[in-house]
Amino acid sequence: MKLASNWRLLMVAIGLATAGCSGAEPADSTIDERTSREVSERLKNSIGNGPQSLVCGDGKCKNGEDCSTCSADCGTCGTCAHDLCIAGPALDAACDPMAAAICAVDPFCCEQYWDGLCVSEVASVAGGSCAGVCGDGKCDGNEDCKSCAADCGTCGKTCNHDECVAGDKLSAACSKCAEAVCAADAFCCTVAWDGLCVKEVDTYCKKGCEVEPPKCGDNICDTISGESCSTCAADCGACPTCGDGVCDPMTENCQSCAADCGSCGGTCDHDTCTTGGPLDPSCDKCTAAICAVDPFCCTSAWDGICVNQVQTVCGDSSCSGGKCGDAVCDANAGESCWSCPGDCGACGVCGDGKCDSMAGEDCWSCTADCGSCPAPTCGDGICDAATGEDCGTCALDCGACGGTCDHDQCTTGGPLAASCNKCVDLVCQTDMFCCTSAWDAVCVSEVGSLCGETCTVTCGDSVCDGSIGENCSSCAADCGACPAPACGDGVCDAAVGETCGTCGIDCGACGCDHGVCETGNPLDASCDPCADKICQMDAFCCSGFWDGICVSEVDTICGQTCPASP
Repeated sequence: MKLASNWRLLMVAIGLATAGCSGAEPADSTIDERTSREVSERLKNSIGNGPQSLVCGDGKCKNGEDCSTCSADCGTCGTCAHDLCIAGPALDAACDPMAAAICAVDPFCCEQYWDGLCVSEVASVAGGSCAGVCGDGKCDGNEDCKSCAADCGTCGKTCNHDECVAGDKLSAACSKCAEAVCAADAFCCTVAWDGLCVKEVDTYCKKGCEVEPPKCGDNICDTISGESCSTCAADCGACPTCGDGVCDPMTENCQSCAADCGSCGGTCDHDTCTTGGPLDPSCDKCTAAICAVDPFCCTSAWDGICVNQVQTVCGDSSCSGGKCGDAVCDANAGESCWSCPGDCGACGVCGDGKCDSMAGEDCWSCTADCGSCPAPTCGDGICDAATGEDCGTCALDCGACGGTCDHDQCTTGGPLAASCNKCVDLVCQTDMFCCTSAWDAVCVSEVGSLCGETCTVTCGDSVCDGSIGENCSSCAADCGACPAPACGDGVCDAAVGETCGTCGIDCGACGCDHGVCETGNPLDASCDPCADKICQMDAFCCSGFWDGICVSEVDTICGQTCPASP
């Protein structure tokens, strides 16, 4: 559309030069555009075969002639069929000197149709003015659905509150501000005008709203003001409870809620001072106490940290090696700034001048130490919907849209093009995956949640139809219950703790496919003397995953320095 507009402006500029009108202002870039074919024809008609001499009486009303300067060619001045500031049928150049001036450089206006561009040329070519005329077919900046329904449409029931007040969804036609907010955040005009939409009024409209302080019941779960599921269920939702089928790591573990988290599954085949497989809380009181604060010890592995907690949690110093409180930071005993700050010192804190990634600091969580995160821009590798990036505005970050219209929005399949219809466009603005990768079951569900349209649901018809996204997870009634993952089913399922160390039959044997300074699959203790030391203190590294903590232990346990990441 931008290209067509530039061609139209080029055509008018050439027409101005041909007619000898210097100094005219360029046409407004927001005017109506026509197809490139129409622009090409208009450009040809305006340019003709080159500059022509001004001859009154040659039977052609052009090249600066009008009814007032050459009635022989242009006829006598009369009355125009409609106002020059209103789009409509083509006007007779003889009806008004300004019409004659416009048609001299833009014959389309007097031969085909007096459109929005012709209206804009009242100012740019003829020196007149058409500021905000209600009924000209354009919803100008000073018009909205309230002041000019003829151009902007009726407000309807979706303009029942101000933009600065949270409530029902607003229509983009309510005001220019509502239109700007909804263009950036479709949720505000399709679901609800919530507190975030109110905040966006300031961002996109430069209109300050007197925003009330967060309060329970405003539909925003504001953790900064202390809201949580326990203090404000209305905003944050109900708190998880034992027996709801979801193991919430913040409040539940295998000991406190086996119904949701499953049994701990440990054994008692080694003592608490020896690293090895997970222990069962029933082994002894100390094991139960440790597993209550660190479930990893009874679900995954009894590693060096678990051994160290025999002293810190149970107060039992019978385990050999260093102990917390002896003024020695003994990494071989699992001591660190987290487990024993008395010996190892406190972990880094935000504001100490050091960007400590081990303490979870980054540009988002601690700008004082790590600096501000760079502002999102097209080309930074992040498709940021908050700044309006999508496959159409920034293919560099979001990928090419590339969709087609070979199936409807209620059927899963390949990605759809946003141009297919308004609903597909709205879904793709919110969920770009639907127009770049695949129109999956989530996209189909968004037809209802975003567009308010209903797709026929067939779950329960005894046919497991994968074409509409039915599977054992989405429709057990048709497809049957999903089998529970188990070691030996041929699938290495990390979600249930399967690794080469815990289920070799599914995941294969652990090996030495990377160095100790690289994250990856668990290493075999025989790979490297340092790997052997680390695995003695942190068994997870050789049975679960060689993660960033394992890499950091190359320094703290082995006394070796890993090269800095490139």
